[in-house]
Amino acid sequence: MQFIVTLLAMAVCYLIREPVIGMYRVLLIDTSGVWLIGIPMAFIGGLWLKQPIYVVYAMVMLEEVYKALLGTIRYRQKKWLKNLTVEMTGQA
Repeated sequence: MQFIVTLLAMAVCYLIREPVIGMYRVLLIDTSGVWLIGIPMAFIGGLWLKQPIYVVYAMVMLEEVYKALLGTIRYRQKKWLKNLTVEMTGQA
């Protein structure tokens, strides 16, 4: 299950992106997941709650769920979707 969530987070964050602003948003989603979810969960689970390593790992993997949710919201807004074609009318 964790593998599927990780793949979803990676696909949404890295494959669906607009040029410069999109890269900034992807970086923001990715780093905020690590620093706001992953590291605090590792600290809380390992040092405060004294949980075994597999529980701490599961807590840290919540960052992937966070990234997948934010990435899916961004994907559904379709702001990343740009028409790159040019119509040629009346030219031979």
